[in-house]
Amino acid sequence: SKWLSRRALTLPTHTEIMQWLLCLTTKVLCEARLSRTHSTDGKKNVGQRRRMEEMRGGASDRQGGQLEYELVSTFLARVHYMDIIQAIKWNRAF
Repeated sequence: SKWLSRRALTLPTHTEIMQWLLCLTTKVLCEARLSRTHSTDGKKNVGQRRRMEEMRGGASDRQGGQLEYELVSTFLARVHYMDIIQAIKWNRAF
């Protein structure tokens, strides 16, 4: 990322960091969904198939969406802008 380059003259803005955090949380949620739908051998097992069928239902889908929203909002509430800036500065030093 250009943020981590030693040659970068400026730090990312608060908006850029928030966009990055939203992308990061979305990626984590999507990958978690994918890993739940496939077993280790690449085939869906019976329990996973049932969960997928339940998730396709209206009520279960809304509940899953609410859970994901709460996970994202909790993560974003706990992340501190200055911690990210300090981490970027630290990374640039090495």
